[in-house]
Amino acid sequence: ARRVPGATLLDDQHAARTVVTRAAVPDERTDKGYLFRLIAAERADKAMQPFLFTAKRGEITAGGLRHPGQEFVHVLSGTVDYRVGATTWTLAAGDSLYFDSDEEHDVVPVSETATWLAIFHHPPAVANRRQNTDKTEATWARKRPRISRPRS
Repeated sequence: ARRVPGATLLDDQHAARTVVTRAAVPDERTDKGYLFRLIAAERADKAMQPFLFTAKRGEITAGGLRHPGQEFVHVLSGTVDYRVGATTWTLAAGDSLYFDSDEEHDVVPVSETATWLAIFHHPPAVANRRQNTDKTEATWARKRPRISRPRS
């Protein structure tokens, strides 16, 4: 057992920075048919978002996905066909794939059941551009001249 000082256990800042996700956390089903478990859901300021996915052959609704950032996939069990753009890779347990997730991608289980870890990451540059754009738009909205229209 690891020894942790009592003060550390009571420190709210430490608790927010370290999150344990237990195996007993139930999976949820997506509209595409995957079961997923959000890992470290309690941590609000994550630089990456890890998920555990499980899918059964024949139960997945086809259709590509796109989202900003990058994605890392590591197959834990079974076999999947993972398509990114026009290329499809067959990945088995122990295989990994890393790609820009703004390119259309999709996954289909080849084996009866497959489980994989997917980690989504939004690079700081993307987040900063988004925040700067929001700030610029908000500033522009405040400085925008009011246009008076003549009354009829």
